[in-house]
Amino acid sequence: MAATITPEVVAGAPGATTVIAGSGLIGGGPAGVSLANQGADGTATTAIANPKFASDGTSVSIQLPDGASDGPLTVTASDASVATVPIRVNSQYVFSSEYIGEGPDTSGFAPGELDAILQRASAYADGYLCRGNAKTMTLRQLQVIEQSKYRNRTRRVYLRRRPIISLDLFTYVASPALQVTFDIDTFVIQPDYNYIELVIWSMGYTYIQALASYTMYDAGICIAKYTAGYPWAEYPQALREATKMIATELISQRNIQIQGLGGLARTKQLQVQYDRRNEPFQIPDPAKTLLNSMRSPRPA
Repeated sequence: MAATITPEVVAGAPGATTVIAGSGLIGGGPAGVSLANQGADGTATTAIANPKFASDGTSVSIQLPDGASDGPLTVTASDASVATVPIRVNSQYVFSSEYIGEGPDTSGFAPGELDAILQRASAYADGYLCRGNAKTMTLRQLQVIEQSKYRNRTRRVYLRRRPIISLDLFTYVASPALQVTFDIDTFVIQPDYNYIELVIWSMGYTYIQALASYTMYDAGICIAKYTAGYPWAEYPQALREATKMIATELISQRNIQIQGLGGLARTKQLQVQYDRRNEPFQIPDPAKTLLNSMRSPRPA
């Protein structure tokens, strides 16, 4: 079967896993992936290292290299047939094309340097949002299989990852030998509070109660398969703006480390001497305020 790719623009960030869907994408033999229109003059072609071809030929997973630029991505299958798809290279929450002109002068940056800084800014935003009680916030979209507690009184299951996009499978475990899969339409998603709730209870709730009476295990256990996170084009504006603020601070720190303060290694104001070249990086307070606004409330 000749290689074909789903005809849509693929978006991916350097270092992150990007999946190209299609058919006939079989590995082995001459199979490989390459990205054209690369380099300073846009004429180079870069081979993508270690592409992972699905055994059924329906997808190939890649990691874009640092400094990658937009261009046509070509997948060669084991039978030497090829398929091409446009790819848009971004830096997770903020794209370099959006950032130019937003902050300090980046005209002296080496190719790929701004993207690398924006990736660091995205990682700092991730780290801040995912700390403490919010450690399960999922910013990039992914599918999760998770074992959770079913709360009989409220008919709710609180899931760890958020925001919830869809519930894909729900199985109630009455005992190791007795497991029942429910229709996902039996549940409603409450993404603001990060739980799913059984709503068609006339049959479902009674059935779960009956199953619980036979349990040799933990009657409150269920297995949920669901999708959480944000599609790349729908990241919240607060996240984008906070990432830009963090990137601006990173660029300022970079310039200070290279040039000093106004060309000086250190400066003195009144009796206080400043030397920021060796200061640890800190997320700006306005960025923290924006990221704090994204934390989901919890029900009483």
